[in-house]
Amino acid sequence: MYCFFDRKFLIGIFVVHLTRMKRKMVFEQKYLKQMMKFLVVHHDQLLGNINDTLKL
Repeated sequence: MYCFFDRKFLIGIFVVHLTRMKRKMVFEQKYLKQMMKFLVVHHDQLLGNINDTLKL
């Protein structure tokens, strides 16, 4: 009886963890897409800044 409850409890924690991970993944994908857009838009400017920094 105790063992069964324990297993159910662990599965519950696992499921909760998975759903949280999924949400986090979705958030990270949106964030990455925004970062990619930002990089594409500001690509030349960023490269210029990096080159200027390297020259210094």
